[in-house]
Amino acid sequence: MIEDRTKIIMLYDFYGALLTQIQGEYIQRHYLEDCSLTEIAEEYQVSRQAVHDALKRTVLLLNGFEDKLKLAERWEKEQIILKQLEYEIMNPLTKIDIDKCRLLLRQVLQSEG
Repeated sequence: MIEDRTKIIMLYDFYGALLTQIQGEYIQRHYLEDCSLTEIAEEYQVSRQAVHDALKRTVLLLNGFEDKLKLAERWEKEQIILKQLEYEIMNPLTKIDIDKCRLLLRQVLQSEG
């Protein structure tokens, strides 16, 4: 469950600007501010079920954006490569392997295109 929450927050970071104002507010209140459905419903003067349904549709929408655009997936892959590059450069116990660094950098640059 924590994994799902983290994924939704990440997708919101990438695609939140594509949501309507109310969709964004519901996601922020529920996933970022940890408000219950009942609290959100009271604040917006709608039913708990309406908030639940809106959140469910919004999460499906965020996942749809990611299925098509793959921005979060690409970012995660780049972070792994950059960590490897950082380790290669910053490790005081080994000599820097320039060829390996070039390869890692190329992988990041290729994922941008």
